[in-house]
Amino acid sequence: QSLGKRLQIEENLLKETAEMPEDPSGNIGLVPQGRTRHNQGDAGYAREVLLWQKVLQEATPGIPASVLQAIENFAVERSMWLKIAAREKGTVLREVVRSTRPRLCLELGSYVGYSAVGMAHEIQDWGGKVVTVEVDPFLSVLARNMAELAGVTSSLQVWTGMSSEAIPRLLDEFGPGSVDLVFMDQKGTRYQKDLLLLERLGLLAENCTVLADNCLTPGAPALLWHLKQRFEHVAAVSVSE
Repeated sequence: QSLGKRLQIEENLLKETAEMPEDPSGNIGLVPQGRTRHNQGDAGYAREVLLWQKVLQEATPGIPASVLQAIENFAVERSMWLKIAAREKGTVLREVVRSTRPRLCLELGSYVGYSAVGMAHEIQDWGGKVVTVEVDPFLSVLARNMAELAGVTSSLQVWTGMSSEAIPRLLDEFGPGSVDLVFMDQKGTRYQKDLLLLERLGLLAENCTVLADNCLTPGAPALLWHLKQRFEHVAAVSVSE
């Protein structure tokens, strides 16, 4: 009950967003996914506010799987696309984590914390850590709340800021060669730049695994070319959204 009170969202805001009129584009009054939302006020995050309400209603505190399931249920029941690595993408990510058993996972682009919570749940078995970086303060706070509700804060840190600023911090806190797994889910135009920064600072472990979303569509040719030159094994896997 105390957790629910601490994380509860304003009832008036929930009421306003729930009653937003439907428009012909099918966005039900929500700001389109691609638009910058910092200047849109509360309505700019209506999708995520409603998602959090759904998670609070359905998830069981301390059970990560229930939090992930509630997020998926929201997307399916409302026919809303969420930028999360679920279904086939989630299977790939989960199997990579299980097979490589990383000590430190770095995720760039938290969104609502779906994949970060999933990785943190897996990595708890061998005492690993997940650091996820999100540039949007609202989404960063939401991801932190998801982590607390799921009970994975002991293995998950959510950092707020730009990847170019967060990556050097990794060197200070974890040391060189500490990153065993990188999951890139931020802007595709940042993929190669962030990987080059990780390499230049010597943060990647010897057998580091790099995963990047949306490399085929809309595509990240510069990153793929760099990976092919830099890494011994490179594979592109086509999966459904």
